[in-house]
Amino acid sequence: MANRFIVLTTLLCMESATLCIAEGNITPQEHNRFHNSNFRPTIRLQKARAMQDLAAIDKNEAKTIARRACPGSSIEKIALRHQNNLLYWQATTTSCRLKIDAVNGTILEKERK
Repeated sequence: MANRFIVLTTLLCMESATLCIAEGNITPQEHNRFHNSNFRPTIRLQKARAMQDLAAIDKNEAKTIARRACPGSSIEKIALRHQNNLLYWQATTTSCRLKIDAVNGTILEKERK
């Protein structure tokens, strides 16, 4: 796999009004592969495949991580998403919402319902 550059993006945390730093796990060139001005179904499939190719953690592994993070709850929904240069799995369980890094499997955000 190609060398990855860590891109620091600055985010403003709305809840605490403090400055937070988030590391990107994909390069800007890899991120640009997801975007296209044409939104035909075949283009959307190509975008989904490109995201899945970059994700080192597959859907089943993300489900396992979500179950361990929120014990006793079942998975309601899980989807591969990206925001800026960050590729992550967004999981919703019966008791919490999670963002799981799709490259290394760390939990980026955990929110109780």
